Amino acid sequence: MVIPPNMIEELKWREGQELEAEVKENKLIVKKP
Repeated sequence: MVIPPNMIEELKWREGQELEAEVKENKLIVKKP
């Protein structure tokens, strides 16, 4: 299956968004005692 370059960029962007959300959640969890 060939993935067009713009799809790859979108997948990378989505992954980045998910990672950022995870990091924020982790930070919130860490801050709670």
